[in-house]
Amino acid sequence: MIYGVLFILNILALCLLLSAWKPKHFLHLLSVGCGLAVSEYLSMAILLYYLGIFQVIAVLSLCGGIHLLLLILFRKQWRAGVKSLTFDLRGSLCILALLLCMVPFSVYKSLPIAPLFDAGVYGAKTIDLVNGGTEPVKSLKEFEIASNSVKIKRELIELQKTQTGVYLYPVSEEDTSLLYEYHGLSTWPLFMALSAQIFGLEGMSNLLTLLYILCGVYLFGGLLHLKVKTWAALLSTFLFLFSPLTVYLAKLPLSEMMITALFLFTFFLLTEKDLHYKALAAFPLCLISFAHLSMLMYIPVLYACLFFLCLLKNERIYGFINLCMCIFYPISLLYAQKTSYLYASGQLTRMFHYRFSFQQLLLIASVLVLLAIAIQAAALIQMQRSSPISKGLLHLYERWSVPGIKILSILLGLCTLYQFYNIGFTNNLEPTPGESWRFRELYVNQGPIEALLHLNLFNIMMATSYICIPYILFKAFKNKKWTEGQKLLFYVFLYSIAIYTIIRPDSPINYSSSRYFITTIIPAALILLGLFIQSKKMAAVIASVGIATALPFNAVLAVTHEYDGNLEFLTDIKNTVQKGSIICINPEETFPTYQLTTNLRETNGNLVYNSKSLENILPYFPNTPIFVVSQSELNDLRLEKVSEQYYPIISEFYNLDMIYPLHIGRGGHWVRIYRVYDKTLDMDPDDISFLFGFHSFENQSVDSFAWSGERSSFSLPLLSTQNPTVRITCNGLPEEIFDGGKKYSIAFQIQNETFYQITLTKENHLQYSSFEVPIPKELISPSSLTQITMVGDTWNTGDYFDIPKESARNLCLPITKIEIIS
Repeated sequence: MIYGVLFILNILALCLLLSAWKPKHFLHLLSVGCGLAVSEYLSMAILLYYLGIFQVIAVLSLCGGIHLLLLILFRKQWRAGVKSLTFDLRGSLCILALLLCMVPFSVYKSLPIAPLFDAGVYGAKTIDLVNGGTEPVKSLKEFEIASNSVKIKRELIELQKTQTGVYLYPVSEEDTSLLYEYHGLSTWPLFMALSAQIFGLEGMSNLLTLLYILCGVYLFGGLLHLKVKTWAALLSTFLFLFSPLTVYLAKLPLSEMMITALFLFTFFLLTEKDLHYKALAAFPLCLISFAHLSMLMYIPVLYACLFFLCLLKNERIYGFINLCMCIFYPISLLYAQKTSYLYASGQLTRMFHYRFSFQQLLLIASVLVLLAIAIQAAALIQMQRSSPISKGLLHLYERWSVPGIKILSILLGLCTLYQFYNIGFTNNLEPTPGESWRFRELYVNQGPIEALLHLNLFNIMMATSYICIPYILFKAFKNKKWTEGQKLLFYVFLYSIAIYTIIRPDSPINYSSSRYFITTIIPAALILLGLFIQSKKMAAVIASVGIATALPFNAVLAVTHEYDGNLEFLTDIKNTVQKGSIICINPEETFPTYQLTTNLRETNGNLVYNSKSLENILPYFPNTPIFVVSQSELNDLRLEKVSEQYYPIISEFYNLDMIYPLHIGRGGHWVRIYRVYDKTLDMDPDDISFLFGFHSFENQSVDSFAWSGERSSFSLPLLSTQNPTVRITCNGLPEEIFDGGKKYSIAFQIQNETFYQITLTKENHLQYSSFEVPIPKELISPSSLTQITMVGDTWNTGDYFDIPKESARNLCLPITKIEIIS
């Protein structure tokens, strides 16, 4: 509750501070305030995580403290601004109605928590953050505890390799520590941690709805800033919000919705007239490179747009925003290097085909950034259209910007045709072993239909109502009058298309593979649609196509959510096993392995080992409960079943035939939990199945005990990893039975082989009120309970007590407890 209140208070504080600049509509302030609150939270969270001291409450408190100080310093300004705010909703009813209609499609959220793929890793990392995991590089305690056992370490490595989204630092069986980190940058999980603290772990995806709404608001508002007609802005916003791809990403906790919100917030602020609001665009723009490494691909085109805006509009603010972006980009690489080194180095070196190491790329990026800063700084210093360089650049731009758009469009069209041929009629794109695009093998060289369905451009068209992109390309060649906004946005669009035509031309699986289009390509296309469209009839046609093609998929998305049941499964297991206990999991049983291995460590303080190591880990944890989680029925009598349950699980939207899927996978798993049998025989009726040859149970004082006879047996779950010891506790024997110097010998046997013997006399029998019996490990049954037989001299109760002859019995020891002590 406190987290939600603090977040809302921060939003309201920002709204009050914004009102100090220029009176606006309260919905405008609320929109900017929400975007700034998200940006500010991410900035502070990134900083604290980099320093290793991240906590959600610390981030919110730090932001709140800054706001309180600013509110005090500028109290006169914001008080005056609040009085001038307008609250008339008539001009905003259309967008509010649209948002109200769209939000229900994204209400049910997906909750992946298995660190196998991006969304699952983000879920697992969020769980780690919520449970106090502030260190980016983590150490596996299990590995350190078993540092002197090569076998346990080898089997731990085998188990860890099932967690494909958890990267292991180089390790050998001789090492004494194992370090690992999570896949991906932690920026999105840092935001999910806020959602989890507000709504609980089951609500860690809920703030996606806020981002979804903000995306619609910023797209609509930015278009209005560009003087687009309201109906055209509504059309573009509707097509964005109603795209099945957008709806899907508003439900599944991937970073793309956050990145899109930052991009559209930047667009919204850059199109503002007021200089103060325009300057704020540097905030979300600088954060984009901290959100995902792939954003580096867009730095050149964003730099070029801001550079030319600075020259064309003769406004320094664009140049200063550009400088901020350039400065923070290498800082984002340092952040990636410290918090996600294995992931960052792997992604960046792979991006450049392993030609450079991470350090070399960091050096190259720094040099390029310095050059870019120098160029932009020079432009800011001159800032005169009459300067030779500025005049020359502007002349080239004005002469070739529109022809350039047409030439690039044709070239990209030819590239698309070439890649269409490559996909459908050659093996040029056949995947190599281990490649992430491995599903290519299902459609490469399979003809034109398969090629078209997997072509990126076709998938981008699907996400924008099919005819939006053909329409804006048609307008590009027909249009004679261009605004500067149309030109620059078209270059952003073409640049983004080039990435997914030349570098990566195909999408193996929807929705997963096509999610990368939503950050820039789809918003750019829909903004261009709003800028170009002039006909309401054409708008109606495009909207109709969008509704007809998207509605079946959105209807399914609205009522389903992927990975339902996984978090409930984790919670149930946590409630069954003790906090801090030892868990053994079979790495070959994928369902419990994926869901539990990492998450039980983070949420329940469990040490998780490979089930193959069960016997070997016992000496390390003599007094700690040990559980085995298994999908299979285990027949080992040393294991006591404590739980058996069927878990229905919803899997994922998955369709290798490419068009958005209409069905979601459903299934279920039986999961059984066993406890390594540490039962103490307290000689009560519950132990009857483990005892043989003992006389009937009797009560004496507060103790239960049973009399052993001439030949009595008890069974225990002994393990052969060491020489275990069994302690036997007895009640006192009658003194009379030792009269005349009588002695009573008791031998302990396993499979008729005597391994331990004691003799009781009048002088020593009191010493045997509790005694320990060491068990030779070579006599222990390897896969069942070990039966230990006591062969003892007996005495008859009728010889010493006034007991009827028919009730007299031959007794040996009055045992109260049998327990394994090591």
